[in-house]
Amino acid sequence: MKVSDAELIARVLSCNDHHAFHTLVRLYQSPVRQFLRRLVQNQQDADELAQECFLIAFRRLESFRGEHFLAWLMTIAYRLGLKHLQRCKSMPQAALNETEAKIVLSETLRLDLAKALATLNDAERQALLASVTSGYSHQEIAARSEMPLGSVKSLIYRAKAKLRTLLRQWQYGIDHEG
Repeated sequence: MKVSDAELIARVLSCNDHHAFHTLVRLYQSPVRQFLRRLVQNQQDADELAQECFLIAFRRLESFRGEHFLAWLMTIAYRLGLKHLQRCKSMPQAALNETEAKIVLSETLRLDLAKALATLNDAERQALLASVTSGYSHQEIAARSEMPLGSVKSLIYRAKAKLRTLLRQWQYGIDHEG
């Protein structure tokens, strides 16, 4: 019988059950790493960030409020990825060769996407990330999130529409905050 995330989390919190947390890591390590690899475009950095993500999750598990655990993890991963990209972006331009300059530009575009993702509500962001970064079908997302299939499709459609609009505005320099 499969143990739910909530049960595993309860075991970690109530009796510091490291085996239960290791089970959570095994369940979600792959999607977190995939997401970070796409975000930072460097496998080694992404793997290190994924490890850091799980360490932070373990230390802060008591702050988990019952939303979907994967979404909570992805939020931690997203923030770590953003910090990593910002550190990379702050490197002095004069010290960069042509290849490195292209990487920084690519990271800037990813930062824009990351900022745009942050404007989505949690449900939209979770559904979109599950679909795009983890490759789950709409049916799989509906089953995992215990939501109706139509709701999942609507969330993903709205999320993509919002991202299209925001990124188009940023591309043309339109102030999206005012």
